[in-house]
Amino acid sequence: MSRRSQVLFGAASIPIAGGLAAVGAFPLVPPLVFGAFFLLLTIVLLVWHQLALRGSRGDGVVIFARGPWPVIVALILIEGVCAFDILLAPTDDVRIWLFLGYFLLGIGYLGFLPSALLFWVADNSRLTSQALAFKRSLPWQEIDLMYLESNETTQKQYFITVAKWKDEQLIVEAGPRRSMQVLVRSPLAGGAPSPLLQAIRARAKYAAVGIDQLPAVQARRRGLPSPFTSPQPEPNVSLQDAIKMARGPSIPQSWARFPVRRGIIWPNLMIYTVLAIVAVGCGIFIVASGTIVGLDQLPKDWLVEPQRSLVLYGEGIICFGLSLWFFFSFTLRWLRTLQHPQDYFFLVTPRYVAEVKGQKVEGLALADVRDIHRSGGGNYGWQIILEMRNRKKTEYDVGSNYGPARDLYAYILAALNIHRQAQPSAPFGPAMRGDNG
Repeated sequence: MSRRSQVLFGAASIPIAGGLAAVGAFPLVPPLVFGAFFLLLTIVLLVWHQLALRGSRGDGVVIFARGPWPVIVALILIEGVCAFDILLAPTDDVRIWLFLGYFLLGIGYLGFLPSALLFWVADNSRLTSQALAFKRSLPWQEIDLMYLESNETTQKQYFITVAKWKDEQLIVEAGPRRSMQVLVRSPLAGGAPSPLLQAIRARAKYAAVGIDQLPAVQARRRGLPSPFTSPQPEPNVSLQDAIKMARGPSIPQSWARFPVRRGIIWPNLMIYTVLAIVAVGCGIFIVASGTIVGLDQLPKDWLVEPQRSLVLYGEGIICFGLSLWFFFSFTLRWLRTLQHPQDYFFLVTPRYVAEVKGQKVEGLALADVRDIHRSGGGNYGWQIILEMRNRKKTEYDVGSNYGPARDLYAYILAALNIHRQAQPSAPFGPAMRGDNG
């Protein structure tokens, strides 16, 4: 599954699990029928999965499949809740806990189901991913790029790390529109992917490896010379002069200019305008109605005059301040971007990287950068984090404002590799690293 498919499936699994939980807990069908449905569904899907695996075996074929144990454990727990409902017949006051049990276990069941049914097959002619009767394939001779994408997630409670896990997948591309993800590592997902990875590396002979090869591969797909390897000498200019050149109609062949995406401007302009209006409305409502937000969190002495008026107007001022922050920090910026889109772009050269927002330029020399990774949690999604040689970090909150974050990451990494020593060679080259938490 692609990352977009994973997100859509995860979002859809929540209302589906909620619907199933409501059916079982309040009860629209008898718990015995509910439990039998899940049991029969699991048996049919897993038997179908085993038959598909058996039909894919052959000489020289390497298969990688995950085990079904997380799904089976979730099924056993769901059956346990059904048995509790049958044997004890809880009253209406307790059935809300049945709903919660069905809901959480349903999310777990649906969350692990795709990885239990999906498997990959590397035969002598192609790489195939299949789930039940649905399959897609990429011929070896058409695969032109492979790289690893890893993401580390840290779960914290009161600034204390309570859990940390890492998921990793191999991205295989055959041209700009066809790609496949091979799940290498994921929480609670078993299996041994090494034989499949070795087969992919050996049989995809014409593929470039490493995310830093993306600029060269994209140029080759368009029939253009590879960037960062231009035979023309690199212009010996300062960062400010490079920005002036990038504002012009053409740039050197070894440079990459990422303009702000038109499809990003209008949604952000509308969202932050609405947020600013809502914040003003909340402030007016609080002051006009005399409603204090968070009564339970305030000392009782603050709820009598004259402290009550101070709290009331203070909350109104906070809402107005939040509105001004949304308006001046975001709405005006996107309005200026709409009026002058040519003045908002991200520039990558063999010497510099810079984010240009009108007259504001945030740039640096790549010779001062030690490494790069992505991080979630920015205002627009993914952030590009540049680790400096002086141990400081420079963050670019780019999301998908300038196109896919992957492309921006790859171009910066390719330019950065010009300024640092060759890294230890990995089977699939440099990975695209990210973290959340």
